[in-house]
Amino acid sequence: KLSDGLFLDSCRQISTLYPKIEFEEMIVDNTCMQLVSNP
Repeated sequence: KLSDGLFLDSCRQISTLYPKIEFEEMIVDNTCMQLVSNP
């Protein structure tokens, strides 16, 4: 859990440097389903 939190914090910080790139947090199961449903 700690490493997940650190990774998300880093992603949130970096995403502010690139406002044209969409950043969205998702649970990994949902991400996989989205990739299969909307490739």
